[in-house]
Amino acid sequence: MNNKFKYLITALLGAALLVSGCGSDAGKTAKEEGKVFHYGTMAYGPAMQNASTDPHDTYCGWSTIRYGVGETLFKFDNEMNVQPWLAESYEQMDDYTLKIHLRDDITFSNGKKVTGEAVKACLEDLIKRNDRAPHDLKIDQITADGQTVTIHSSEKVPAMIHYLADPYGAIIDMEAGIKDKIAVGTGPYVAVKVTDQGIELKKNEQYWGQTKPKLDKIVVRSITDGDSLSMAMQSGELDAVQGL
Repeated sequence: MNNKFKYLITALLGAALLVSGCGSDAGKTAKEEGKVFHYGTMAYGPAMQNASTDPHDTYCGWSTIRYGVGETLFKFDNEMNVQPWLAESYEQMDDYTLKIHLRDDITFSNGKKVTGEAVKACLEDLIKRNDRAPHDLKIDQITADGQTVTIHSSEKVPAMIHYLADPYGAIIDMEAGIKDKIAVGTGPYVAVKVTDQGIELKKNEQYWGQTKPKLDKIVVRSITDGDSLSMAMQSGELDAVQGL
């Protein structure tokens, strides 16, 4: 396990432990806003000057996935095996054709159902705007029919489902568009404010997953100085930190 995974697991474990205890220091804010979680990180986004939850914008997909805004068709489990996520199953029709069957119970955070057409539109925008995706996926054509999406590649891409688990492959609602650097995804949280200094998220009340979000609000702060991050943690401004 490399250091990046260790840091991520440490942060997530710390968050899980601290969520149950936060609230005593929050006082009036907790009563007004519900359960609020404050998180500080030295790795807020791929480029703070280009912070966004639009997964098609450079490496911003890491923020889309990391902060619970979006999800991909496939994901890696704890043993690093690829598993369906928004997809229900898939068929490798031939060396150049992958047919993906979508779950039928997924909605975007705005309530719209995730259909084959919605996924098709998202993937077409991905290969149009992202620098890496066209070289990875080598997509020639995408077709949609109900809850299925069929991807035809111009070359053999044995690792296609692995690439579709990359954060740039987070499925977002293209009809909703990107407004103020905010994408509409399928995740347990909804971005309400994105700046170079951090991101504010609220619970997705319509989240499709069996495990519902337990926090009403999350405030992520970008703090790149280690001493400042430590002091914010010690003073109680933050419930968990990453990067110490």
